[in-house]
Amino acid sequence: MQELAIKLTKALSSTTVEFRTSSDVVYREDAVLELAKEFKGDGRYYVYGYGKFQNSTTDISKAIALAYDTYGSVADYNANTIWKRYKNTTGELKGLSLSGQPSGALASALQAVAAYAGGQSDISEALKTKTADEVLSSIPGVSGISIKGVSIDKMLNFIDNGCPVIGKSGNDSYVIITAYDSKNVTYTDAASGMSQTVSLTDANKLFTQWENVFVTYYKN
Repeated sequence: MQELAIKLTKALSSTTVEFRTSSDVVYREDAVLELAKEFKGDGRYYVYGYGKFQNSTTDISKAIALAYDTYGSVADYNANTIWKRYKNTTGELKGLSLSGQPSGALASALQAVAAYAGGQSDISEALKTKTADEVLSSIPGVSGISIKGVSIDKMLNFIDNGCPVIGKSGNDSYVIITAYDSKNVTYTDAASGMSQTVSLTDANKLFTQWENVFVTYYKN
């Protein structure tokens, strides 16, 4: 079942609003109810916080920021949870490995993440016609998302949900974030395959320098 919420663009005074209910509704004849416009919510992100619906937006970065501020979560049109503020103090993903076959750091990182998510396609070939998030979205059971402007500490929530995160670490360099604790972040360089654990402060400086560009996915 899907729940829809109506948010007024202008607040109304309580003195101008009346609530009327009917104890009995009688239909005199058969009728067909038609909506004037089809509701299209695909591509929007829905934020729930403080125990209620907050807002919807097409910008995932704004959705995460609002969910963070309201101690809430972000869902897609089909009510699949994308992000939630709560996360465990530690998280680690095991079994993710780089094949070393694709050309380019992004392709190599995507190949590893796609394989972890259950995909088997040739990522280098797919990237010729698709974006990174579109490549991940082609895998059954997951939806890929590209996120920009969200700090690394908030991106760690995806790790807690079992989804590795690709982060831009240079002009043409990418790493795969696989683990964290309260003070550190562990990632693997997509080009060299070397894993490194750095402080959360240093990780934040690194990704902020490259505008906090990330690619990940969520389960649907």
